[in-house]
Amino acid sequence: GDCNEEIDHLVRQIPDRALTLGFLDSTGLHHDFTTVQELAACGRVDLVILFPDAQDIIRNADYHYFNQPDSKLDRYLGPGSNWRTRKAELHSTNPSDLRKLFADIYKDQLRSYAGYSHFGEEVICGPSGPLYRLIYATKHQRGLDFWNKSVKLESGGQKRFSQF
Repeated sequence: GDCNEEIDHLVRQIPDRALTLGFLDSTGLHHDFTTVQELAACGRVDLVILFPDAQDIIRNADYHYFNQPDSKLDRYLGPGSNWRTRKAELHSTNPSDLRKLFADIYKDQLRSYAGYSHFGEEVICGPSGPLYRLIYATKHQRGLDFWNKSVKLESGGQKRFSQF
């Protein structure tokens, strides 16, 4: 089902005091920030978020979302993200700087409205460049320690020798 509609049912399944890792794995702007807030409010929940900066945000921000005050991007980034102003104030419009801007805005929102204080990131590239990034959000430094250890290994358990 739609995660924005199913979140109430989902959070009721999380036991009190459980250490939980939530994967938000949509390839577009499918979950609203209020859904993230609801998940974050149910205790010790760390998040791994597929952040579709190159797949959706950069491609569609100006054309589809800029002139819509309640666009999918506004609902995804959450209240008061002020993305239009921050984008207009950015001195560079190269794709790398734009992707970083939107990721920074999202992390600011997670910090301000969902209680997360520590973040990790991994940019995932395809043959022609960046596709999206994984943003890890945790409320405790120890979670970030685990994240940093996990991204040093490839999925097969081999150590990485280069980072993107």
